[in-house]
Amino acid sequence: MEELSVPLRDRTTRQTPGRDRAARSSGISNLRLPVLYASCLSLVLVLALVVVLGAGSPAMSAHGVPILRPADRSSVQVPSLSAEASILLDSRTGQVLYEWNADERLANASTTKILTAIVVMESSNPQDAVTVSQRAASIGESGINLSAGEQLTVEQLLYAMLVQSANDAATALAEHVGGSVEHFADMMNERARSLGAVNTHFVNPHGLDDPNHYTTARDLAIMGSYAMRIPLFRKMVATASYTIPWPGHPWDRVATAHNKFLNLYQYATGIKTGLTNRAGYCLVGSAAKDGRELVSVVLGCTHDTFYNDTITLMEYGFNDFANPRFDAAGSSLQVEVGDFPRTTVQVAYPGQPDVLMRRDRLADMDQGQLLLKRWIAYPVHKGDELGSLVMEGGQSGSLVLPLKADGDVDQPGFFRQAASFFQSLITPG
Repeated sequence: MEELSVPLRDRTTRQTPGRDRAARSSGISNLRLPVLYASCLSLVLVLALVVVLGAGSPAMSAHGVPILRPADRSSVQVPSLSAEASILLDSRTGQVLYEWNADERLANASTTKILTAIVVMESSNPQDAVTVSQRAASIGESGINLSAGEQLTVEQLLYAMLVQSANDAATALAEHVGGSVEHFADMMNERARSLGAVNTHFVNPHGLDDPNHYTTARDLAIMGSYAMRIPLFRKMVATASYTIPWPGHPWDRVATAHNKFLNLYQYATGIKTGLTNRAGYCLVGSAAKDGRELVSVVLGCTHDTFYNDTITLMEYGFNDFANPRFDAAGSSLQVEVGDFPRTTVQVAYPGQPDVLMRRDRLADMDQGQLLLKRWIAYPVHKGDELGSLVMEGGQSGSLVLPLKADGDVDQPGFFRQAASFFQSLITPG
């Protein structure tokens, strides 16, 4: 048979109709891809431009808030004390109501035992048995007559230390918890720093004089406020007397409170006295009245003044300070958030502020102002600051309280923002 031949050129160039359509489709697709990319990029740029143009420094809105002035507008007498250093603070908020040389490093005698008790209570069980060492039994000065080899519980020794201010009990507890007095002192200093008492350095658990043993009125107030949140500590420092067994003797030992402030001031709740030649008379006091508890510290006093100075501070704090009150408590406020879509976040209104102001300064204040951002960008996290509540008092100063977001608002995804953007273009208004 005769072979039919097809030119090579025809074999390579001839295409079936289906293949020809596929080729044309592929060419069109290759043209569409750059167009699609360009469109998406343009959309991204448009959205970014809109967000940037809308994300300038948000304007603030202001709302007046009437202040309810205290009924008692009598004059205020700021305390004049003999203490070398002193401070008064509100225990719940930490707000300082009065201070004098509060950051001066001074000897502080047995007020040291506040921190000793904190470390012991956080590091041991009250019913743990403690064997008294010879070093503890022979420490000297104020004590509970411990003997080497005697065994008592942590709780019994804590009562002896906080009620009777027993140095031997403090040393026995330090050795039990820290292994040695020196290591326990390191634990004390570390715990002080963690509480925010940064100007404190102790070398022993009892407070006997040492050039390297010091603290400040502010640090002692911080430690005292914290300790009073521990139920067992609070119970102990308000105890008038405590009985401790005394093996080999016909009677028990009775730890008797050194802190006469508990009897001298009707609102007293604690805390600890101290006395050495170097420190003078010292007192960390606490008192509760009308739902508030105050903590005071006086250092470097005389025997005739340290209780009087403490009572003077407490009376000043209870009688000459008041909580600001507003007519607009409970107002519902919102701030707009983001664009495409735009939403809102609720403002956590502070209600009646948990702060204290001197009565004479509060009486000068006419009104407060809520200053709020009108708009804030995505995302928003609960607690983000959205504005402030400001009370102006002319020459009496001002009080500023932050207003914060009461919830979270997440950043919307790209496609949600794109859909919202195009919806805004076709929706009137």
